[in-house]
Amino acid sequence: AHASGDKRRAAEVFRAAAEHHQSGAAWVNLATVLLELGERDAAITAAQRALGDASWGARARELLVQATRRP
Repeated sequence: AHASGDKRRAAEVFRAAAEHHQSGAAWVNLATVLLELGERDAAITAAQRALGDASWGARARELLVQATRRP
């Protein structure tokens, strides 16, 4: 969905995957697409969920920095 440009649908898919699998990768993907959609608060929440994942924590921190910057 994301590759096709349907970011809203991509967010739905990533959210379902993240909630079902508790995957750091899915939380990071969700945070990324939410930022692209301008949904900063939701992106922050998603990125925070990925912080505990050893493989994805660094990327989650980067996303948190991006999300908390003033536009």
